[in-house]
Amino acid sequence: MLRVTAGVNKNSTINDACVLFVGKRNNVKKLDPALAIAKLGGVANGGEMWEGALNAAYDEGSSPIYLNRAKVITVPETVSRGNAPSNSVAIFREVKKNVPSSAMSLSVVLVAEYADVVAQVAAIARAFPKYSLKTKPETLEEINIEVVVVDGELSSSDVEYLNSLSTAIRETQRLIDIPANFLTTDALVEEAIKLAGELPGASAASTTLAKAGPTPPAFVVLSHKPAGSNHTYALVGKGIVYDTGGMQIKGKTGMPNMKRDMGGAAGMLHAFATLVRAGFKQELHVLLCIAENNVSPIANKPDDIIRMLSGKTVEINNTDAEGRLVLADGVFYAKERLNAGTIIDMATLTGAQSYVTGKLHAALLTNLEDIRVRG
Repeated sequence: MLRVTAGVNKNSTINDACVLFVGKRNNVKKLDPALAIAKLGGVANGGEMWEGALNAAYDEGSSPIYLNRAKVITVPETVSRGNAPSNSVAIFREVKKNVPSSAMSLSVVLVAEYADVVAQVAAIARAFPKYSLKTKPETLEEINIEVVVVDGELSSSDVEYLNSLSTAIRETQRLIDIPANFLTTDALVEEAIKLAGELPGASAASTTLAKAGPTPPAFVVLSHKPAGSNHTYALVGKGIVYDTGGMQIKGKTGMPNMKRDMGGAAGMLHAFATLVRAGFKQELHVLLCIAENNVSPIANKPDDIIRMLSGKTVEINNTDAEGRLVLADGVFYAKERLNAGTIIDMATLTGAQSYVTGKLHAALLTNLEDIRVRG
């Protein structure tokens, strides 16, 4: 279980949980020493230990306070021009590698500026993926993120949103981590419909399609239509539960990890859930284009010609370029059937992206100049 709260919980100490103090170096130094000492649970010389750890803290890295029960983790104030001001990537890395392997309960005290809270809480949540089928189960059962804002305070709605966001991030991770022999196309459809049933005012519709891997492709639409809406948004996600490359099959090094080819659908599904839970006031839809790109007697072949939902015909010259085909149908449906004024799609669409923007930044394409400039 992961939970986000405002302020330091003095009742959760190193006596019952491992404690990590996390943040930019100057922010961590602003934490009230009395709060830090309280987390140390009355250990002798707690104040001296806290001061010693702060003085020993580097611009980036960890410094022990008390055995392996408490640490200070600091990240730099300044970042490169390609990094976010929150430096959330460094926070993710440092938190992930500093959790004691034997910990059953963890208290993460995040000391942050208000503008960085969302990014830094998201980074910490991402450090604790939910899915595992290891023979030996993980020992960590409880994670509490206690947020201290150095230039303001969190409202109850802020805390509610941070919990919803953290849940969405970890649920997205869970779906992406599930192997394709468990997360079939049918299973992903069931996940979406189940989630729709948990959201206030959301509805779901799905249809299965003709060509198939072991289970049939599907097109799922979840909708949120609040009263008073004056604009329609659509989120479109690529949901290829496994991508072998099809008839033009991937090589032995290119195919592993292709269970992640449904990451766009997972991300958009839980983005939809986060917005609905936050009380999004405009009409919102999420469209999941779900299939498995496999080799079979009925699979599409190079030179095949198919007719898209729009009526346009497409000649296939690369069966490993399936993502743009499923997305094209999703985007057409959003524009023509749902009359969406804003359409956002997410996809693991091409390996060329990593050469352009690297491993830590998604590539953003848009037909709106103001968004391109801001992006």
